[in-house]
Amino acid sequence: MPPATGVHMWDTLFDKAIARIVKAGTLVVEMPDGASRRYGDGTGDPVILRLKDRDLPRRILLNPDLAVGEGYMNGTLEIEDDDLYGFMGLAVKNLAAGNKFWWQLALE
Repeated sequence: MPPATGVHMWDTLFDKAIARIVKAGTLVVEMPDGASRRYGDGTGDPVILRLKDRDLPRRILLNPDLAVGEGYMNGTLEIEDDDLYGFMGLAVKNLAAGNKFWWQLALE
């Protein structure tokens, strides 16, 4: 059964937002439907995230700081090998370079 239109919309927006943010390093995201997406320039050890909840891409887009933390704590966002330092390093490096969600740019 194909995904509902709303789910597909959030997955597409999530994909575009992460592609805009992650320019340096390598991030692999395994979506709840099993699809795997790769972001960044391919350098460094890849950080692999598994999203286990269909609603998580939407929640991350709407409130990334809260949704990523909650997802990690409740197990709906898994970081392979519990590489929290690798994930945070990748995020900080890219956010420090000015790569942000589109709506964050409007707040500057």
